[in-house]
Amino acid sequence: MTAINDSSLRLNLANLQVTQNLLDQTQLRLATGRRVNSALDDATNFFAAFELSNEASDISNLVDNLGQNIQAIQEAQNGLDAITNLLEQAQTITSQAFDAGAFQPDTILSEQILADNPVAFFPLNETSGAFAVNQITTTSVGDGFLQNGIGLGAPELFPFGGETSLQFDGVDDRIIIPNSTDINLSPVSERTIELTFNADDTGPRQVLYEEGGGINSIAIYIEDGQVFFNVAADGLFGPFNVSTGIEAGETNHVALTFDAPSGVFRGFLNGTEVGFGAIPADLPPHSGGIGIGRLNGSTIFADGPQGGGGAAFQGRIANVAIYNEALPTSSIQERADSVLFNEGISLEFEQNLALIKEQIDQLSRDASFRGNNLLRNGTVTSIFSQGGGTELVTEGENITTQGLNLEDSSITSRASAEQTQERIRFALETVRDFNRTLGLDLGVISTREDFLSQDANIRVEGADQLTLADLNEESARALSLQAAQQFVFNTFSSVTTSRQVLLDILF
Repeated sequence: MTAINDSSLRLNLANLQVTQNLLDQTQLRLATGRRVNSALDDATNFFAAFELSNEASDISNLVDNLGQNIQAIQEAQNGLDAITNLLEQAQTITSQAFDAGAFQPDTILSEQILADNPVAFFPLNETSGAFAVNQITTTSVGDGFLQNGIGLGAPELFPFGGETSLQFDGVDDRIIIPNSTDINLSPVSERTIELTFNADDTGPRQVLYEEGGGINSIAIYIEDGQVFFNVAADGLFGPFNVSTGIEAGETNHVALTFDAPSGVFRGFLNGTEVGFGAIPADLPPHSGGIGIGRLNGSTIFADGPQGGGGAAFQGRIANVAIYNEALPTSSIQERADSVLFNEGISLEFEQNLALIKEQIDQLSRDASFRGNNLLRNGTVTSIFSQGGGTELVTEGENITTQGLNLEDSSITSRASAEQTQERIRFALETVRDFNRTLGLDLGVISTREDFLSQDANIRVEGADQLTLADLNEESARALSLQAAQQFVFNTFSSVTTSRQVLLDILF
């Protein structure tokens, strides 16, 4: 009887241990969520899952690196967007400089005039005497007669190379220049007339310059807030209505060019062409002399001829020059630049441009991500496979004033401003092209990042399929094992109790 009970005890104890081991295994699976937690559980699945997990980890590292590369490219694009805005501001500054005429010519107006060999040049800088002296002594054009008390030694019209001017009273002041074979007594094939003026009033009709009479003539005059340029030949062409607006109290440079070989005459205000007219022939001889500041007899305006010696100008005039050639637009522009040049305004534009250039360099330096700067020739290498067989190298560019060829750009002169304007245009194209290139690379990298992220997830899922436990199944098994354990424990307890009773009876 004792042997039987001992055997039963050992059997129940063994069953209890087996059940406990199975229960421990099930509880481990429930705790970890995996049915394969070591090679002892399933060597084949354990090592296959281990390899898949390692691959997923390696791919995740690639994804992390791609994410950093994306940030580096986005930082570069952020810098490019800001630099684009700065370049557009530089374009505006340069355009404003053109509008303001903030360019200092190489020579002053009088030197420019004399270099182009006029037939007459009247600076009108007299401070005494009765004549407006023609500085050109090699032609037939004589000095002009100052009439009716013109104000001598009036203030200069412009600071850069300007001299005193003559003040006209708007009543009867006038300069008469006698007839000349070099001006009006011979047919005119080509002609340029230029002068500077500052009108006290722009309302009534006021002659600045006229030559000829009521049949053939050339005239530059003011009326109703406009400055007019007109030529007319009886029965051949004109009169024309070429005009543009002006303001009282402002200094202006005006020029008229007559070019019969090219078939056109043009009017210019401050270097800008404001209109033109077609001329099919030379302007015939037109006696009547030349009047500055008021009619010298008669002339032809846009609405027809007028005589009587009226249309007096009120304001200041200087630098009247007459050429028997049609000067090119560039020469007229250079003259206007010298008249309009304001050193303070020019310096302001140059300082603004310098500030923009400084900010471009600062932005290109600041557009760095973790030490990688694509705007200063940095590179970003994006690896798309674990073995490194596939990759994309994003190469940076030198997006600085030096790299964009803006380092020595300036707007101190018209020539330098035109060059700077072209350089800014090219710089904008460079920046925008580079931005597009980065955008393309960014799209590729983002696509590959999404692919690799999904690839890593697939490997993780594959490893899970090999090792994850069915929690419902394991829970049910745990309950079953717990019940079996309780049964064995109860049986074991019963046998132990019976054995103790028998021992008590026997002993």
